[in-house]
Amino acid sequence: MPRRERRKALRQRHIPTQASNLRLRGKNPAMEWCVDTRVPAARSLIEEDICAHLGRHATEPGVVELARPLIRQALDTLPAGTLWLSVEWEDQHGRLRARQIDVGNLPGAELGPGVTRAHDAIGDLLRDHDEADAIMVSLNVARFAQQDIDPGPGDPDVLPDERPAHLLGLVAAEISDGHSLEEAAARVGATVAEREARRSDVGSDAAAVADLMVETERRLGGDFEVVSVAADRAVLRNRRCPFGRTSPAMCRFTSALAGGLGARAAGQAEVNVVESLAAGDHECRVVVELSNSPRRPVSHHYRWPPIPDEEPVKPNRGFQVTLSMQLPRDRLSVPVTRHLIRAAMREVGVIDDDADAVELAITEACANVIDHSGPGDAYEVSFTLGTAACHIRVIDVGRGFDHRALSVRDMAATDAEHGRGVALMHALVDQVRFESEPERGTVVHLVKLLHFDDSSTARRLMLENPQDPPA
Repeated sequence: MPRRERRKALRQRHIPTQASNLRLRGKNPAMEWCVDTRVPAARSLIEEDICAHLGRHATEPGVVELARPLIRQALDTLPAGTLWLSVEWEDQHGRLRARQIDVGNLPGAELGPGVTRAHDAIGDLLRDHDEADAIMVSLNVARFAQQDIDPGPGDPDVLPDERPAHLLGLVAAEISDGHSLEEAAARVGATVAEREARRSDVGSDAAAVADLMVETERRLGGDFEVVSVAADRAVLRNRRCPFGRTSPAMCRFTSALAGGLGARAAGQAEVNVVESLAAGDHECRVVVELSNSPRRPVSHHYRWPPIPDEEPVKPNRGFQVTLSMQLPRDRLSVPVTRHLIRAAMREVGVIDDDADAVELAITEACANVIDHSGPGDAYEVSFTLGTAACHIRVIDVGRGFDHRALSVRDMAATDAEHGRGVALMHALVDQVRFESEPERGTVVHLVKLLHFDDSSTARRLMLENPQDPPA
């Protein structure tokens, strides 16, 4: 199939207009609701609450409007009655699951007539129903991949008392030593986990970890409780932030505390902060898993004992494809950029479907910069290809533009021939991020996970000498 036809087919393939039957896989970090669609105004209430949740956690909140008709479609697909809905972020992109359930009173905390947040006992309800009745709809809303921060603990013997203000003092001291706020919060959380592990028996299952987590956080001033627990998984919620909702970065303290305790119990742990008071959610919701599950990009990962820091990769070690181009603000520059990047991907064995997606996403990113930056501005494109993903930066080096207005204005359908820019980029790649500063330019950052034909010579060299780009 010619490349132009493949790109057109690719656009069509990324339009999530059909809900499909899918077997529930379980264990996904999720936010859950129950809604009785026979109650007047319940549909609009659940739609708004789901969109609000997506907007608080999306890399580009304006894209949430693309999800609204898909939520309505899911509600319309199932018969009127009581539905269970769940938004999960396992692979960075939000997915809505929906199924009909047969219950009397809706379980969970009531949001309004006919709608509750289904945190309590919903798993027991679902086990009594046929999983084949569930549908899933991709919402095309992405959440940032999380940086893994798994520091070794400090000396717990020098911890101050348990007042949050004193712990914040330790965080400030870590920052003064050159750490970011997230790194500092994780370090202090890991130290508190070490102290609690010395004081108490952590146990070997999720129930013991959850109980110790609740006890510790309550001493610090939080209002944690266990929502559900199994042998290798616990879900907790919190209605009061011990640090006064200072910053979402401080959630790394909670994550490192839970992850540190979990890793001591099972050797490793995965923590997902599904909801956060600091991010504007109604409560915190934390999922702790002790099983050896596949790594999720939206989760934090912890091991015990800590793995020593690896020797930094030297600049000239490894195989990595990097292209950097400075281009005139002219549409004729776009096919040149596309051709060079396509050739690089072909050389290392990137499969055609992924190469088509990258090529089309770069086209849209460059076109947006050309259309919306100032007259005469140059722009830059950098492309870095590692063993599992590529990172693209399209940089307007002129006066920049208002990417927030662009994101809302360009919410055309992804199959439209014009005005689809931001929506199509989100559909084609795994992460889209804008950074904009007035009079200093705008950066469009794209990340795409790739599949390869491992038989190519360059691919074999890459696998034998990996040097992946930073996230």
